[in-house]
Amino acid sequence: MSLNNGLVDSNLYASYTANDLRKQLYFRSNDYPKGSYSFKGNYDQSLATLFVGLTTSEIYLIKAECAVRIGKVKEGLAALNALLKNRFDKNSFTAVAEIDGNMLLSTILQERQKELLFRGRSWSDLKRLNLDPRFQKTIQRNIQGLTYSLAPDSRKYAFRLPEPAVLIGKYLKTYAKQLTL
Repeated sequence: MSLNNGLVDSNLYASYTANDLRKQLYFRSNDYPKGSYSFKGNYDQSLATLFVGLTTSEIYLIKAECAVRIGKVKEGLAALNALLKNRFDKNSFTAVAEIDGNMLLSTILQERQKELLFRGRSWSDLKRLNLDPRFQKTIQRNIQGLTYSLAPDSRKYAFRLPEPAVLIGKYLKTYAKQLTL
């Protein structure tokens, strides 16, 4: 997948409100297929590379999620709002006021998905969140008339190690045993 031909999930695009500045900054409309969007939200305005480094926005989201998970809901809410106030038009920003921990956690995770797209975080987030029954979901994609599914407990979440790496590991284990004898 490249930025030149990768399409943004239409449900994700629709999750941004009209006054969310990320909607204009992160996406560009495509001529084909009509009504689809591509990602353009890199820091260097490049269409050739993706940014994968740590950002202040990710730190705010980590802080918000961790605070809520340990019961510090007000602290998590403050961290989330500190981030979001810079993501919306100043005249239309409404602070999140949710005080139920589970609901706020869900909001934080949605914002994480919206903020960190095309950063290489989705796969690890899916893996870790699918361990929590509250956030498990089956991923489905329809491509050229075929439906592909990935269930939360699927073995497809694990990458097979390349055979040379397995052989080297076996060799090193044997070699380490010989050194200890």
